[in-house]
Amino acid sequence: MDALFDCLVKAVVYALRAVTRWPRIWGSGQWPLANATVTAPPTSSSGLGCPIVEIVYSYRFKGELYTGLHEEPFLLADSVANCFERFAEGRSIVVRVKPGKPEVSIVCKDDQGALSQSRLEQLTS
Repeated sequence: MDALFDCLVKAVVYALRAVTRWPRIWGSGQWPLANATVTAPPTSSSGLGCPIVEIVYSYRFKGELYTGLHEEPFLLADSVANCFERFAEGRSIVVRVKPGKPEVSIVCKDDQGALSQSRLEQLTS
């Protein structure tokens, strides 16, 4: 019974974390894209109920350097290893940058690998 309860708590916490990200992602659809670099190895914590991976990155937007932090919740601990590989230190990722507030950025899964470097440079210059 305890295992079932633990699974239920993890699922509920994961769902809550995913739902709280939706408004930011939903509103960022028209934000400009920028190329970012993961600047530190991803870290993992168990968090409340489900594993969370934190990814630290930096990006340039209109010549200025900014940093960001992306938190990725996981329902299954097995998926964390894949995230560590995808977001290894030194890897390039795509971020969305908030117009008028370039210090605010967000990582969207659907953007990763979607655009070529030359297209990103056109969008961010």
